[in-house]
Amino acid sequence: MKNTKKSTLFTPKAIAVMGLCTAMTIVLDKFVAFPIGNSIRVGLGALPVIFAAIYLSPIAGAVIACVADILGCLIVGYSINPLITLGFVLTAFLSGVFYNCVFTKVPLTLRLFLSIIPAAAVGSALVTSFGLWLYYAQGTPFLLYVLSRLPSFAFNYISIAVVIRLIVLNKGARAFFGRLRGETK
Repeated sequence: MKNTKKSTLFTPKAIAVMGLCTAMTIVLDKFVAFPIGNSIRVGLGALPVIFAAIYLSPIAGAVIACVADILGCLIVGYSINPLITLGFVLTAFLSGVFYNCVFTKVPLTLRLFLSIIPAAAVGSALVTSFGLWLYYAQGTPFLLYVLSRLPSFAFNYISIAVVIRLIVLNKGARAFFGRLRGETK
């Protein structure tokens, strides 16, 4: 039979998964990540957001990123920086767009890396770094500041791509997210 896809962004199950991804993002990003200085954190905080952007929709990932960043900042007492939130939202949205619209004919592992790394380069390495640079490091040249963040950036997003690939290898997870996306056989 032919695969069909219906809009499933606002079904009760999708909203529940979005809430779960938001909660996981807050915990992973604000409580489990390892800070290095004032502006670098190593961790998997973007994992649920990117996963949702890829397997629910780019809009779902962007919404989760925005809500998780704002709520997480309020919970731990960080000031909300709109540029940092925008960077997180862009990373999620672009990952989903690249995965679902641009790199559709590429093998899965390469597709994940080609979708996540460029999106994170724009959202995290450029926009978020600019927001942090304005707040913490204006005396440092911007390019030097971005270069100082690249090792943690590379570790974070390559790790996220690998973890998502491992999740997708699980047949049960593939079936669940296929049903959540409205794919039927």
